[in-house]
Amino acid sequence: MKYGWVALSSLLAFVAAAHAADPELFLLPLMKDTVASQAQMLWDVGNKALDDDGNASSAKLTAADWTKLAGAAQKMKAAAASIANAPRVVVAPAGMTLQDEGAPGQATARQIQAFIDDNPKDFADHARALADVSDGFLRAAASKDATALGDASARLDEVCEACHVRYWYPDQPK
Repeated sequence: MKYGWVALSSLLAFVAAAHAADPELFLLPLMKDTVASQAQMLWDVGNKALDDDGNASSAKLTAADWTKLAGAAQKMKAAAASIANAPRVVVAPAGMTLQDEGAPGQATARQIQAFIDDNPKDFADHARALADVSDGFLRAAASKDATALGDASARLDEVCEACHVRYWYPDQPK
């Protein structure tokens, strides 16, 4: 019985320690490896749906295009949800630098981290907006609706730009 209490105490201490340390989500690798590539795929399929006059046409897309669209939207939604729900977002792991870091108007990783840390709820709200627009792509794919796809594509551009202007290049002339 005595050993059981010792084992239980040890287990409880381990669980408490594991929950005490907030896992960090590294933003830059997730954005580069998942979000950017999936967003590009969504835009590419959306552009394929346009006719020569810029009108959306479901007939221009194949079943494989709609499947590709849904897969990309699902991956982007999962990435956005992981950002929105992360206990702590860290811009980049040690030693990783941003593309164009130090260029005029481009914030450094340290500056971006400060912007995020200043208002993590706002940053999470931007990530939730990305998850919401992903849902728009999923609905478009499910209904094979090229007009909804065009709307989601335009909204994705707005959502990305709003976050990047706020966090990635807030000092860039507008």
